[in-house]
Amino acid sequence: MKAMKAMKAMKRTVAPGSLAGLVLVYSTLFPGAPAAAQVGNPNVVIDRNAVRGAPGAADDTALLKGVIARRRLEQKAADLYSAFPATPSGRAVAEIALLVPYGLRPADQMECLLMAKRRGLVQQNGPGALDAIQAGLSGLPPRYVAERQFLIQLAVRLPMPAPQVQVLKNFLAAEIQRPAALDPDGRVGRSFFNGAIALDALIELTNDPDQIESILVPALKAKTNPSERELLLARYHTAFPQRAERWFPAFGLPLPTR
Repeated sequence: MKAMKAMKAMKRTVAPGSLAGLVLVYSTLFPGAPAAAQVGNPNVVIDRNAVRGAPGAADDTALLKGVIARRRLEQKAADLYSAFPATPSGRAVAEIALLVPYGLRPADQMECLLMAKRRGLVQQNGPGALDAIQAGLSGLPPRYVAERQFLIQLAVRLPMPAPQVQVLKNFLAAEIQRPAALDPDGRVGRSFFNGAIALDALIELTNDPDQIESILVPALKAKTNPSERELLLARYHTAFPQRAERWFPAFGLPLPTR
């Protein structure tokens, strides 16, 4: 039941930089808007022309360095540049993660524009960006939880040719199966939701319960923490309630209340 309550709390929370806030705000960040871009709030308009030195086609390295210095992100930048491949896609992905959560906040216009530009770059090479995400997450320090969750969401929105879709599914399957970590005091921390975020992405990608269950059920069998199983099944239940309800008793879990 603790996992069910945590899942409901996650869905209610939409503060910028929060777990669900990343889910909510992400879909509103579209690079290449004509003269203005709306970020996170339809009532907040970012005027690209009003931002002094706004990044455009020209190199914006100096602007990013200024953000890193102002936000004191030197260590984070070093960690991310070390984790992700030294390729154009890898660097773009690293800098997207670097700008979380600042590039998701409507008030932080420069950071939003810097992130939007890099999102435009990874959209040009979906398979390359996915490779970079997979490689980078394999060595990403555990403290970058929000960044990991954001990149999982980014991956499922990349343009992907048909042969690469299975690679994306395999990536999401690995994230769903990854054991969740609790905080040192035994409480549910933000990393506890990594699998649920990946399952959300898989549902968005396929919306096919047979394909989803071919990944979800082995992950549930591999889990040793009942709360992890409950959390994943609770998320699956929101999308396919009838299909999900047969799995709760199979894993010794109570059915969710409607």
